[in-house]
Formats: sequence, C-alpha cells, structure tokens
Amino acid sequence: MTGLLPPTKAQNRSHWTDWFEISALLSSEGTAHSHGLRKQQRLLSDEDDHGILTDPVTGEALEAEILDEKTDKLVEQVYEEITLRIKLCGDAYPFELHYPEEGAVFSGQFTLRSRAGAITADNHFVFYILALLETGLRDQIIAVADVNTSNHRLGLLFQIASCLAVGGYLRGHSVWFGFPRPEKTAFLPALRSAMTRFGSHKVVEAIPPGFPAALKDGGIDIIAWLDFYDGRGARSVLFAQVASGYDWEGKTLQGFLPKFMNWFMPPAPAPVKPALLIPFPFHHDIADDDDAPWAERANGWLLYQSSDFGVIFDRFRVARCAAVAMAMSPEDRARIDGADQVGAIADWLSELVDEIKEKKAA
Repeated sequence: MTGLLPPTKAQNRSHWTDWFEISALLSSEGTAHSHGLRKQQRLLSDEDDHGILTDPVTGEALEAEILDEKTDKLVEQVYEEITLRIKLCGDAYPFELHYPEEGAVFSGQFTLRSRAGAITADNHFVFYILALLETGLRDQIIAVADVNTSNHRLGLLFQIASCLAVGGYLRGHSVWFGFPRPEKTAFLPALRSAMTRFGSHKVVEAIPPGFPAALKDGGIDIIAWLDFYDGRGARSVLFAQVASGYDWEGKTLQGFLPKFMNWFMPPAPAPVKPALLIPFPFHHDIADDDDAPWAERANGWLLYQSSDFGVIFDRFRVARCAAVAMAMSPEDRARIDGADQVGAIADWLSELVDEIKEKKAA
C-alpha cells in the first residue's frame, strides 16, 4: 500500500500539521484547506465512537454544535503551529498561508499553499521536504511499498542534510563520521582521517587490548569545527548524533563521549560540544495543553532538554542551516561532507513524491 493515510495516530497539533503539509505537497493544486482538517477530525471521531460522541462525564450524546468546538479547536491549533513554523524556519519553509479574502486575517478558515515547485538540487526547500517525509513515514502518515528500504534510504539522506546543517551553522568544517560512511572506511582509519582534516590531535595507532575491534562509529555521526584564522588547535569541536526514530531521547551523547575520547592520544580534543539532529520539530511529541501559549511550551521543552543534548537541530534548524550551507561559496562548501550529494536527495525525494501521488490518484 502506498499513499497518504488518515492521521489516525495523530497525537497533537504538530502531528496534524505534518499531515496537513503533506496533503498540500501531494495535492495536484499544491494546496490544503482548513475544511480538510475539519472533515478528517469528524471522520476519525465517527470511527472512534461509531458515529456518536458522548460527554465523558455524563455519557450523554453531544450536540453537533458542541462537536464543532472540537474541530474549531483543531483548526486553530494547526494554524498556530503553522505560524510558529513560519517564524522558526523562515525562508526555508516551503509553504505559505492564504485566507479567503485578500488582506484578511485568521477567522477559522485558511489555505496552506506549497511553494516547493520541482524538487531539484538547487531547490532550498528540499531539506524541509526530506525531513517532513521521513517523519511522515515514522508517524504512518504516508505509506510506501517497501517501508524498510525507504526508511533506510531517508535516514542516509538525512545524514547528508545533517552534515550540511552543522556546516552551515558553524560556517566551518563538517565530517560525515556515522556508519555507514561514504568511503566505507573502518572506525579507526575514519577517525584518523577526520583528525588529519582537523589539523591537530592524534588518534591511537592501533586498537588497544580490550577495546572493541569492530566499532562502527562510537555513537558519533558528525564531527565538526570552526577554524581560527591561525589554524592552531584549542578550537571548539562539535560531536553530533543524528536520530530519526522514536528512541531519540535515548540518543544523548553524554554516555558516548567519555569512551570516545579513549581513542585519542592525550590530549584529546577539548572543549567538545555535543549536538543532536532530528527530522521532526523538537516539540513534536509533547501533548497539547492550554496552561501556557504553545510557542512558550515548545521553547521551554527545548531549553529543558538542552542540558542533555547540547546543541539541538530540529527540522527547522536543519532546513534553514542546510540551505545556508548550500548558499556558501564553492570553496567554503567544499569543507562540508555531503555538499555534492544534494542531487541524490532531490532525485530520490522526487521519485518518492511521484510514487505517493500516483497511488493517491489511483
């Protein structure tokens, strides 16, 4: 089965907004309308309650007017989430809001229009679309013929986007270290190559007795840094992990870094800053709550988790920073692994979107 699926597993406004964005992306007109949200909410409510919704306290059937409050709230929540995404993602956000009348403001109705156009290597929206579709597969918003192959492929492509994002953020060097590496090198040669590029710090010459002999990447997917003008050491280094699944909260590098430093001859690189890159909004799985404005809750969750994860790149930061990297000069971009692979991202995404559209139209 391939195509766009009903958002039966949607947990909050972020999940619903992803479904709404994918709907616009796959639509032949490139649009999704707020009445589509209302329709889906009512359909899912009917399925859950066999056509009748009841008051959770009294057990009495709810009037249609009361049921409409549920759909009105969902539309408002999705609208708030879209405006937040526009603010956080800036020019890298591939959608725009439209209202029934020119110059109008939100009054319960709106249209989301795709700005993506053709998915090509020079399209700076490609990174957001990649992250959106990877999340859609994870959350079962879209289905494809071979889920495992698609998830594996999207994960590798997101690794490319992540290297670009870190390089664009630092405007420096970014090394693809995670396994499998493009050069198919083993752990120790790959680390030695990265440190040769870094220009200082030495790696152990051979695997010490008792150390793992078949280590893949030691939990580190990206090694990145920003040079001083003088090329000397004592620079800030960023070690990052890329996570796409539901277990991302267990991906903190705090437990990996001390062991990873054992592969260096003293002194090891310092200071080292951990980082995390994910293809979904960082607030994607937190519950809706009316106790505080959504944007404040989303940012508070980010700040709370930063003590564990360090520098956090969610979908918005990945999309925006990767676009920055691709806008750099060829000389500067050459310092970032994956900059020559954006065409592969675009080609595969284009095939995936066409596959889903064809099934959706069937």
